[in-house]
Amino acid sequence: MKKIILPFLMVAFALITRAQSIDVKWSEQYTFDNKQDGFFDQFIGSNNTYIYGKFSNLASLPKKQNKKIKLVAFDKVTMKRVGEAPLRGYGKGDKDDYDYYKTITLNNLIYVFWTNVDKRKDVLELYVETFDPKLKKINKLKKVYEINSGSKALGTDKLILIYNQTLNDKILLAKEFSAKENENLKIEYKLLNPDFSFVTSKQVTLPIMVTKKRKGLFSSAEYSSCSYELADDGNLYVQESIKITGDEKKQLKKGEASVYPHIMQIVMETGSLKEYHLKFPKKNTFNFSSLITKNGVRLYGFFSDLDKDEKGSDSHGIFYITLDSKSFQVKDTKFSYFDKPFLDQLYAADKENQKKGRGLFKSDKAKASDDESLDDNYVIEEVIEDGNDILLFCSIMNNWSRTVCTTDSRGSRTCQTYYYCTKSNVTSFRLSGSGDILWAKNLDRSITYSRWNVYDLNVMRKESSYYVVYGSSYQINAKKKNRKGAKSGKQLTDRFEYAVFSGQTGDYKKAEHQINSVNAKKADKKFISADNIQVYDNKMYTDCVKTKIKPLTWLSCLCPPVFYFVFLSGNSRKGTGYFGTIAPLK
Repeated sequence: MKKIILPFLMVAFALITRAQSIDVKWSEQYTFDNKQDGFFDQFIGSNNTYIYGKFSNLASLPKKQNKKIKLVAFDKVTMKRVGEAPLRGYGKGDKDDYDYYKTITLNNLIYVFWTNVDKRKDVLELYVETFDPKLKKINKLKKVYEINSGSKALGTDKLILIYNQTLNDKILLAKEFSAKENENLKIEYKLLNPDFSFVTSKQVTLPIMVTKKRKGLFSSAEYSSCSYELADDGNLYVQESIKITGDEKKQLKKGEASVYPHIMQIVMETGSLKEYHLKFPKKNTFNFSSLITKNGVRLYGFFSDLDKDEKGSDSHGIFYITLDSKSFQVKDTKFSYFDKPFLDQLYAADKENQKKGRGLFKSDKAKASDDESLDDNYVIEEVIEDGNDILLFCSIMNNWSRTVCTTDSRGSRTCQTYYYCTKSNVTSFRLSGSGDILWAKNLDRSITYSRWNVYDLNVMRKESSYYVVYGSSYQINAKKKNRKGAKSGKQLTDRFEYAVFSGQTGDYKKAEHQINSVNAKKADKKFISADNIQVYDNKMYTDCVKTKIKPLTWLSCLCPPVFYFVFLSGNSRKGTGYFGTIAPLK
């Protein structure tokens, strides 16, 4: 029987492999140990030749992870190790008082930034050290900036560090000044060349009033009050959400949102500021995003029409706004509405995720609104510019939790809450330069992760096709999401699912990639998870690491307290793994 089945499986595997349109390559096997390089943390950047990974300690507490840090440079094609830079915890002790902040990877230089708190002066100092592309050190630590770190008199400033590769590798150092309640927020920025030579600097007062609630939410030095982007057009963009309070809130109509987006443009050379409030009569906006290029500013997301839904929560369409990058004035505004025939066609093969105008106690108006809107939990995960058009890749994100309580023999009750994120669908829209929906397509899928806010859509492009890797717990052609249609545990780790979308029509083909050969040894097997992929330069990178307890750790079982302490330590484990690349077949 085995002799008959094995050739059949080999043929089936060969057919699957030939049908695939992507190429997955793996590195040689690497070992991971806290006493050596540590464990792989994440990819932190790339340039034309190399991709860079950060290694740190395996530890139960986050603060212990960065006690040991090493950067490793890998060849982007072969994933072979070509250079390394031990940064901390390798016996030199020169950074014990410093905290790792960020790495910037340019083609010719690698910058590693550190922070240090000078308690005597109540300042947080920013330092940088430089390396060549193969991580050979060029310059030692050098102080480049400082901000107030929490004195009673001056408060806590917020550090901002961003750069733009397409803008000649310009680097922006900035800070949000600490502000008192009912004061305007101020920022200071310094624009630098890649060699840290000075370009320009300014102080700007933002049209943002600091409220008691805002001050509380952003009291940590770790988080700034706004998001900042050094854009391709050379300007600095500041985005925030305005929350209406007091008398203004009383004037809101039923269902009208009390929070809306606010975007500001700062011309770097002069410090002049222009702003735009994303607020419209009888409409609420969701999932606001922006795409800023040399050609202009595009704002987009979903909207709710209050005339259709009095609660203002249904997603009735996509809004699309273009602003002139020089005047910051509106050029075009488009609200593209969904209707029932459009949504019936979009969800023809996925009635489960289409909103239905039903409900015993719903009014006819509420039912009609459901018939003409998307699921309320849609998020925009990826945006790609294609000429004057843009493509939106979206999914449904449903965060939920489950609390389990147990009672022991003494009557003591213990509860633990588990957090989950269910991801459904891959829904794609192509918008024209004027905001019209050229096509929309929906792919049915579902998977649940054991944490909140998981983004698992990964997109790369080849010519006019878009390759989307996503997570799915069900068979590729399953008609129903039930136990019969679910993938087995082996299938979840032994293959991954993807789809190839046509940029012209939106039509797609689903496919699976078989990761391991039929006769692969257990120790050599790899796995790929869609939520563990990073995309750099139109190519996907991933890692798979297996950890196990070191043999000597089990000796500590002779003394249970010692075993408990050792077992929780990352030093009790070692790992083996691989780094992989995913790209369209040439």
